[in-house]
Amino acid sequence: MMAQRVGELERQVGGFSDRFDTIDQKFKVIDQRFDAIDQKFDAVDQKFEAVDRRLNELPTKTELRAFLEEMTSQVKVAAEGFGGTLDALRRDIKRLSVKITTKDRDRDLVLKDHGKRISAVERR
Repeated sequence: MMAQRVGELERQVGGFSDRFDTIDQKFKVIDQRFDAIDQKFDAVDQKFEAVDRRLNELPTKTELRAFLEEMTSQVKVAAEGFGGTLDALRRDIKRLSVKITTKDRDRDLVLKDHGKRISAVERR
């Protein structure tokens, strides 16, 4: 009878051992899954760090305002410079127009006078 009990106990221990082996295999699979999840979290964490670095590189609202004010000032100065240049060109064109008009009148007067002289010479 004792031998039967020992045999029964050995069978039960063997069953427990098989169950523990099965549980151990399941834990190994779970451990592998946790490792995969951990790797995914590491990848996500690296992406967040990269995004955070990029966000830190972006200018602040104050920096953007200062930049906008500087650009506005530069555009204003450039526009004033262009306005001055256009005014100078208008003055130059007006002077040139006066010169051309004067020369045209002078040429017309010379041609009339020349025509009168030729007519006078031909009458003699």
